Amino acid sequence: MSNVFIGHKKMRDTASAATAVLRALANDDRLLLLCHLSQRQASVGHI
Repeated sequence: MSNVFIGHKKMRDTASAATAVLRALANDDRLLLLCHLSQRQASVGHI
């Protein structure tokens, strides 16, 4: 594992992007859907 320095601005931007993803996943139904899809593929009709 290399030690790579990440600047404050880059870290802030990355944290903001991660926050947006986590907010999207904060919905119970979306998270449950992702859990199901992580176990197997499913067609849109099946979902």
